Amino acid sequence: MDLSEFPSEVRITAVALQNILRSLGQEGTLKISNLEIEYEETSTRRPSHTDRVHGRLPYFIAELRRECTDLTPLPSPPDESWEEQIEIICGGINLVNNNTRNEEQLQLYYQLGSLLSLRGFNAASRSFAKTILLAHKRKDFFPTAKRTYFLYSAQGSWHINGTVHISCYALRHMSESDFQDVLLPEAEEAKTREILSLPFDIFDF
Repeated sequence: MDLSEFPSEVRITAVALQNILRSLGQEGTLKISNLEIEYEETSTRRPSHTDRVHGRLPYFIAELRRECTDLTPLPSPPDESWEEQIEIICGGINLVNNNTRNEEQLQLYYQLGSLLSLRGFNAASRSFAKTILLAHKRKDFFPTAKRTYFLYSAQGSWHINGTVHISCYALRHMSESDFQDVLLPEAEEAKTREILSLPFDIFDF
């Protein structure tokens, strides 16, 4: 039944109640029957970073499934000592800003993850990297580097080139279940499909 069909005193009271709720900043729903009055809260929780990233999973999956014609792995860090390589890569991360291309950021964090993996991602290697990184780069560098390395080690580092949707931000804020149960298996399956699609004669037996 539409509100306009009620007597005028009911309509006036309903509008008055609505104005009171607005003045109090309440965004819920007031339900009135001949037996009871009930107020239902409306959730005003803003989506978290993790929520927003979760909503973009279909884009990430589609990107992992795209065909790649250039199967050249990313170049290795300069042939220096482990410590010097960390200094070079972390120095590059320090220069990352909003104008840095997405794939360039992923390459840096992939290379950092690769270097940290050589030390088993232990606390000492993380601490050394932190001494080089600027303060605002230290907070989430470790999970970002680790996930970037695991993801593109599973799929092939060449897939970083041309990446648009999967970003350091997405990998940093993605839930553990989305990464471990969705994205990583998808990367592994994509790598398998890619290998199976290669011409048989490129393999040297």
